Amino acid sequence: MVLATADAAGTPSSRVVMLKSFDPRGLVFTTHTGSRKGTDIAVRPYASATFYWRKTLQQIHVAGPVRRLPAVESEALFAERPTAAQATTAAQATTAAQATTAASRQSTPLDDEAGLRQRAADLLTAGTPIARPDSWAGYRLEPATIEFWHGSVDRLHCRLRYELRPDGWVPQRLQP
Repeated sequence: MVLATADAAGTPSSRVVMLKSFDPRGLVFTTHTGSRKGTDIAVRPYASATFYWRKTLQQIHVAGPVRRLPAVESEALFAERPTAAQATTAAQATTAAQATTAASRQSTPLDDEAGLRQRAADLLTAGTPIARPDSWAGYRLEPATIEFWHGSVDRLHCRLRYELRPDGWVPQRLQP
């Protein structure tokens, strides 16, 4: 999904992140708390996410408050990642990414790529489980608005917006 946040000055930033899960409470994703999105959320705990399907001319846009997940939920998300004990190449590639998560100080200047690679390699070859860094957490975007958009070649797009109010979801058809 494309996740958009804003910093303290209101400067927007968007990037593609992996949707880890979703349920009626919202959309779950993970990041380093010190990354740009992590620091944006710390000062402005609100975001939006967009899913787009070009072939079908459809998108879903979700916006609302963002809350950091409790440590136990972040631990569970981290534990879902494959470990070095798994033998497939795909699992080893994911484990390398997991080691990178622990070795990296995401979004800070990189002065020594060899050193970063070595820290990740050291974690992989240590033979012990890789612990979740305190700076890595799960977040939940809690929908306050959801818009379903279906494009049309005549530009008379179908837009259905739902807004969460105290008495439930209120639908509204929007002009294109």
